[in-house]
Amino acid sequence: MRSFLTVIFATFISSVFCQNISIQPEWKVGETKMIITYSENTEYSGEDEPYTRMDTTEGPAILVVEEDDDNYYVQVEVEDQNLMMLNSLIRTYEVDIDTEEKVKVKISVSKSGKGWTIANFEEVKSILEGKLDKVNAAMGEKNPQMKELMVSYLEPVSSGVKSQDAMKFTFLREIEYLFLPFQRSWEEGKMYTDSATGPNPMNPAINATFTYNNVLSSVNKKENIAILEQETLVDMEGFIKLIKEKLQQMAELMDKPEKGEEFDNVVMNMSNQLKLEVNMKTGWVETAIGEITIEGSFPGESKKTVSKVRKVLE
Repeated sequence: MRSFLTVIFATFISSVFCQNISIQPEWKVGETKMIITYSENTEYSGEDEPYTRMDTTEGPAILVVEEDDDNYYVQVEVEDQNLMMLNSLIRTYEVDIDTEEKVKVKISVSKSGKGWTIANFEEVKSILEGKLDKVNAAMGEKNPQMKELMVSYLEPVSSGVKSQDAMKFTFLREIEYLFLPFQRSWEEGKMYTDSATGPNPMNPAINATFTYNNVLSSVNKKENIAILEQETLVDMEGFIKLIKEKLQQMAELMDKPEKGEEFDNVVMNMSNQLKLEVNMKTGWVETAIGEITIEGSFPGESKKTVSKVRKVLE
């Protein structure tokens, strides 16, 4: 009997100290939050002195537009990072397309802290696919031989908007951290591992795999602040291989083989650390601190870039 009571007591104590913590939003319609980003990028190249660039940017704004019994709805204007990278590439081939205007996204956040969705998914999907069609048409007009290559190039980017999860991963990655607290109920100190697969921008047959290790590292009940930490691991091998192959093909089709040769010996590794300070009374991520390290071997030199970012909600 004594042993049995000991087990019951130990189980009770364990359950008390391992309670799940659910972070729930407490917002008001009309409330607006602005993301202020402070960034510091340091580049190391060979024996040269490190070069550091510091920037401060404002936006996007997060506006709480409405609510119902179960959800809050926020609106945010988002830039398509994939299209910005596409435009940067195709401009080297003297093609310029105005597809970088921001897109209004409406996001539904559960009041019980049980997840979030893109409320106007079909509308956003239609807009983004229309922009990709413009890129495909313009490149095909510039060089008809490019059309088939551009189809394979754009297909994985297009697949990034075909589902809720894919769109969150590709299109909303710059603001996705704001909704991480509502991804699940949390147990302090427990590691949660998630994974996502993003299409290789050069070939839909091979993807880049992202692994996220998430942990609620501490809770300050007196200050009502929870600390969430995330480590992102990226499998880059297949990604880099296909990038080099497709860029070389594109350069040859555009009669600029020297551009493809520049990428022949590219090697790249990346690490990404993120720390969030979450207001447990409101659910807002008040501060996000991230550090990304990218190390690469390029023709004739090695480079390393360390990007430190601090995002504040005001």
